[in-house]
Amino acid sequence: MYSEPQSELIEYGSPDYEACLVLREEVLRKPLGLSFDLPQIRQDDKSYSFLVLKPQNSQELIACCLLGKISDNTLRIRQVAVSENYQRQGFGKLLMKNAEEIAKNQNYKIVTLLAREAAFDFYQKLGYVFTGEEEVTLGILHHWMSKQIK
Repeated sequence: MYSEPQSELIEYGSPDYEACLVLREEVLRKPLGLSFDLPQIRQDDKSYSFLVLKPQNSQELIACCLLGKISDNTLRIRQVAVSENYQRQGFGKLLMKNAEEIAKNQNYKIVTLLAREAAFDFYQKLGYVFTGEEEVTLGILHHWMSKQIK
């Protein structure tokens, strides 16, 4: 019988964090011919929480993202990565739903993110709106998007 994956906040430097780092590198960096360096990894500890999605009773990682406080009102989601084995099955949507629930429970009113061009439609379907700002990061066009949390 299918059971919904578990979402949990994890600690920087934990085994789950290390698995999250591997997933982020596989999904987000390697396709661009890039990898993380130590200063980038150390930045994670400064201002981000880490949300992972795993099958129940398993250490396998389905998806992960970083959550960072921008202001008392605004939470930023970044580095959203879904394992290749689980893509296009609704797990990215579930991860975002869980991240938004955390934002709501912590009294944030706005969630913001910088979406790659390829993910723009995905976030738009989840209710994120383009703020009108764009930037090129890692050689790819990104769009700033936000969503009001109710």
